[in-house]
Amino acid sequence: MKKYIESISNEIISKYGRLTQLIKHGPSIGRFHEEIIKTTIKPFLSDRIKIKNGFIYNSVKKNMSKEVDLILVDENYPTPYLYQDGNVVIVKEEAVICCVEIKTNFDKKSFTDSVKKTLDFKQVKPNGQFNILFYGKKRNYRKKTINKWFKDIKNIPDNISSYPFGIYCLNHGKFQLMSEKFMKPWGMYLIDVNPQYSNISIEVATVGMFIQDIIKSCDLKSKLQTNPYADLDIGTLFLKFDCFRFGKDTVIGSKII
Repeated sequence: MKKYIESISNEIISKYGRLTQLIKHGPSIGRFHEEIIKTTIKPFLSDRIKIKNGFIYNSVKKNMSKEVDLILVDENYPTPYLYQDGNVVIVKEEAVICCVEIKTNFDKKSFTDSVKKTLDFKQVKPNGQFNILFYGKKRNYRKKTINKWFKDIKNIPDNISSYPFGIYCLNHGKFQLMSEKFMKPWGMYLIDVNPQYSNISIEVATVGMFIQDIIKSCDLKSKLQTNPYADLDIGTLFLKFDCFRFGKDTVIGSKII
């Protein structure tokens, strides 16, 4: 199974590479990236779960999110939609499993836009899982640059519920939201590839983590407790102790034993 997940990760990266060679129109590339992820995730899902594009509505608060790239919808909910036209929907927040924002470039503007999307989503579905996937592989940014991106984001409530579950970037790894049950202080910690033991690339590992986290969110919707990384080679991954928070400088965190 580990090799299977690795092969799927490699397939996504190969498709991304072919697209960037053939297509230079930004919006078109973005749409194709969404389609690549949809077609990759779909075989793992039961028929009750659909992948849509559109908006999320909270019937209690009477508010609606901005457009979301990918929404995983549980159609076991009796009336999940207020509106649907093909894959474009307005879906009730109760039927939403998780959401994914997909960005072509990993840069400050895309990062900031995605964080704002997260906060908008959380105002509609406060305990919902929001993931951000960056395809961008143009630059490998240093820690102090990414720290500045986090620090420069203002007017975000300083609480864990305002953060995305995971930020995935192909040539950096995964920024994982960690509560104080696991790390102190809470915040976003980078999961990277361990160069001493790894026989897979950071790109493959990052996509593998993304796929497994999506599967885990579907399991949780059905109240199943599973290990999302059981089908990954955990020995290839390691957690860095730099804690990133919006509006703050990076600090060194510690594990809760």
